[in-house]
Amino acid sequence: MMKTIINLTVLFIFLFNFSSTASHLKGGEINWECIGNGQYVFYLKFYRDCNGIPLSLTQELRSTVTGLPHIPLMLVADNDLTPFGCGSCNNPGGFPGVEEFIFRSNPITLNGTPPPSGWIFYWDNECCRNGVNNINGGAQMVLRSIMYPYPPLGNANPCFDSSPQFTLSPQSLICTGYPFRYNSLGLDQDFDSLSYGFDYPLGSNGSGLPFGPLTFAPPYSVTSPMPGNPTINTSTGEFNVFPPPGTPQGNFALVSRVDSYRCGIKIASVFREMQIALTGTGCSGACNATGSTQNNPPAISPAPFIDPNTGLYTSFADTVDAGDTVQFILSVSDFEFHLPTCTTPQNFWIDVKGAAFDSGSVAPFINCMRPPCAQLNFNTPSGPYQLGHQLNFTWITNCIHAVNSCNNQFTNYPFVIKAWDDACPAPGINYMTFTVSIRPCSVGMQEHPDKNQQIKIYPNPALDYFNIELEATIEKAQVTITDITGNVIYTTSATKTHQIKISTKDFAEGIYLVHIQSANFMETRKIIVTR
Repeated sequence: MMKTIINLTVLFIFLFNFSSTASHLKGGEINWECIGNGQYVFYLKFYRDCNGIPLSLTQELRSTVTGLPHIPLMLVADNDLTPFGCGSCNNPGGFPGVEEFIFRSNPITLNGTPPPSGWIFYWDNECCRNGVNNINGGAQMVLRSIMYPYPPLGNANPCFDSSPQFTLSPQSLICTGYPFRYNSLGLDQDFDSLSYGFDYPLGSNGSGLPFGPLTFAPPYSVTSPMPGNPTINTSTGEFNVFPPPGTPQGNFALVSRVDSYRCGIKIASVFREMQIALTGTGCSGACNATGSTQNNPPAISPAPFIDPNTGLYTSFADTVDAGDTVQFILSVSDFEFHLPTCTTPQNFWIDVKGAAFDSGSVAPFINCMRPPCAQLNFNTPSGPYQLGHQLNFTWITNCIHAVNSCNNQFTNYPFVIKAWDDACPAPGINYMTFTVSIRPCSVGMQEHPDKNQQIKIYPNPALDYFNIELEATIEKAQVTITDITGNVIYTTSATKTHQIKISTKDFAEGIYLVHIQSANFMETRKIIVTR
């Protein structure tokens, strides 16, 4: 939703302070983009509840770049992030809604080389971070990002890097009593390596430097900023927390940091502050099979990849050769019903994000950072659905996907699937994070010369049948087909036969594992049966 905001004090603020006041703040972040002419464009996002005062159409970043103390920004978007069905900023429900404001600079040139500690770009505000339970003081909020030097290129003119950016909106409300998973999904246009961690919130007097880290109120700390043993995966950015029943309710400031590395050199840090409200109110909004009224998030299952040790779908990471096709089927389900009648199923929605993902479902699948893109069997975000919906994921990789900023052996592609229901005021939300790592073409051909020559399975997906083709050197093999839970569906053996045709007419639609074993090797492949 876009809104035009008129503020008669803009001129006064611009002339005398350069720092526009905003109230009811919940957090935000700063990032930049290296554009084709060698200049930079900066972006400021901040989040607040909908009860804040009217906001200026202009903001300003400050910087430690010599000769560039201020970077003017203009408002380009005002998005209402209030959950579906739970009111809006114009028509609030039981909890205040949340707004996202996005500001953008004109293209600018940065001359010189950042010092070892980096150039700091920051936005400080006199008022007011919403009251929080885990930090001491800190009503004034400071958002920041850091651009570090990259010695192989030296001068920042022309630009040499686009910073990472968070692609999923922050989560502002969590119910106590069940585990919660979230991912903000940092993406990097240059395909630099990313690493994640917690960091300190900053405070200021609203007049620029100096500012510094705020202290945490016991028992909280920078590595444990809220109840429920919060953790963040340093490789994927996935955040997990489990505030048990009876956890004190309140608001908690949390800062997640994503660092980008090129050839082992840190070149950027982006910090997102977000405020999480823990509540036990409004979380009992569903009828479920256990007889409880606690609302649970939609389930996403199974894991997308085979664990090579067990042969079951329990892995969230896979490594493939450039040129391989990545395919799997997942199910998103929600078997809970609305109170008070317990006769109307909850609605749920599905969304997917990733550097190599196209939200459309019609070819040519080029709307991603590096096409050809992965896609689903439906457009995203998609919904509403009830009870269950099948998700078919397909990605045809090629050698371009294996290219990265430092010619590393692997290029990693993270994806996040998000599913959420329409319970109010605290929807159940679930996230699944998975990663596909791609070997370069040269590495794939040199290190895996036999993998695809010994066994071929086609067509895949299969409709009425599929073939298993064995290399001539394999004289005898045992073939066992199981479903993803391990139940044996079909067995056969091949003796001096190098092609086996298997009918799938009696197979239900879904994913199956084909286990092939001979005297000198054992391998598991997957086959998808469609109708």
